[in-house]
Parts: sequence; structure tokens; C-alpha cells
Amino acid sequence: MTTETEVQPLDHAARLAEIFADFEFHGAPGATTAKTYLFKLAGEGGGQFLLTLSSEGANWQSDYEGDADVCISLTTDDLIAIADGEIDGRFAVASERIEIEGDMEAGAQMIDLMDAESAAE
Repeated sequence: MTTETEVQPLDHAARLAEIFADFEFHGAPGATTAKTYLFKLAGEGGGQFLLTLSSEGANWQSDYEGDADVCISLTTDDLIAIADGEIDGRFAVASERIEIEGDMEAGAQMIDLMDAESAAE
């Protein structure tokens, strides 16, 4: 039983939906061309999520099967920790907690955006 002052944490699936929705809300600052990012997330609430960023905004879809400009593989726990500011995205790449394939420059920009999302909240 919880008291009124206790806040129940979101389950992983709900938190992931929140993270991707934040991209839709905040858009893609500085985007000049469309880029697609396939997030391959292992763990609770995981799966394959496609995030498309362009100068016109951002959108995402779950259960995506296909190619993307950048493929980013990590655990749901790590993505949530990066978005919540608990782990630095560049540290996660350096420590091999994140694997990036494809357009490495766009992948590095995404890591910066993920860190920026946590700073924007």
C-alpha cells in the first residue's frame, strides 16, 4: 500500500513511451536533413523502436522491422538512465554499454540529444 506522498515509478514501457514522446514534443533542434534511428532495446519493455528526426519534427514507432540510418543497441535500463540524467551518454558509449552502427556522426548527435532531453526536463 502506498501513501499519497509516494510516487509509483512508471513501468519500463511507459517510461520509454515518455522518452520517445519527448522527442516529438521538443522536435529535432538543428536538424537539416531527415535521419532515422533504430533503437534495439534489450530488457523489460524492450523491442525495436524507430525514431525519425527532421527539420519538420520527430516521430517514432514501436515494433519496427527494417533499416535505419543509425542502429543504437542498448538496454532499456541504460536508455532510461541516460534520459533521466543518471548516466552520461558518451560514458555509456565509451564503456560499451551502447553499440552504434551506421552513420557514426548521426549516432554521436543522438547521444548528445539523449543527454539534452534529460537536461531539458
